[in-house]
Amino acid sequence: MITHSAREIAKEFGPEYWRKKEENEEFAGELMSFAAASVCIARLAISKAVDYSKQRKVFGDVPIGSYQALQFPIAEAYAALEAAKLLNFKTATHLR
Repeated sequence: MITHSAREIAKEFGPEYWRKKEENEEFAGELMSFAAASVCIARLAISKAVDYSKQRKVFGDVPIGSYQALQFPIAEAYAALEAAKLLNFKTATHLR
């Protein structure tokens, strides 16, 4: 379950956060690299979850991915992933 909305994360750690923190300027490139790597790892995890939900069968021949109880958490994770990716891109453009 996702506890923070993308707006809350953007408000706390958005481009303004990095511009105000002069001591973080020397580490900004490294932090952006870690954020990009985290987005890629999350994308891989979501794709593995989707693949598994298509392969795993319950109650006969019904894949578990056809149930909304599994679709909604995966969709929320994907939405959070896209928000993190866009926040990373926006922050990178403001740091140049």
